[in-house]
Amino acid sequence: MIRYLFAALLCLCPLAGTAQTFYPDYTSTNVNDFAGLLTAEQRMQLDRSLSKLRD
Repeated sequence: MIRYLFAALLCLCPLAGTAQTFYPDYTSTNVNDFAGLLTAEQRMQLDRSLSKLRD
């Protein structure tokens, strides 16, 4: 019985760290380039296209 309880606790330990994960603030609700791969022009073009689709 104690083995199963210990095994369950070991499985749940990695989940404790995910609750404290930091997510960066976003500046746009359409395009989030957290990796910094898009140019400003590409972000604006995607933002305009997505806004048109939403409307």
